[in-house]
Amino acid sequence: MAMKTHAGAAAPFDHVSTLVVAVEISDRSWVFGAHVPRSTRACSRLVIEPKLEQLNAALARLARRAPVTPERTVVVYEAGHTGFWLARL
Repeated sequence: MAMKTHAGAAAPFDHVSTLVVAVEISDRSWVFGAHVPRSTRACSRLVIEPKLEQLNAALARLARRAPVTPERTVVVYEAGHTGFWLARL
């Protein structure tokens, strides 16, 4: 199954080279669950403060955990009150 990129071109989803992050959003903290490509762990979990700087730092930290640099990062989140602004980053 092909996924669409922002440019509209078809891009295959590859679990071996894609960092996949799910974000649970609340007012006090954000919880990340992640599939780090080629990692020996089944998933990684991080809890951060709900700030843009913390979000960027957490994504960078998860990418560094991968034995090889991920070619792509996919972030999924709830489309609630605070979730909509994440799509604009």
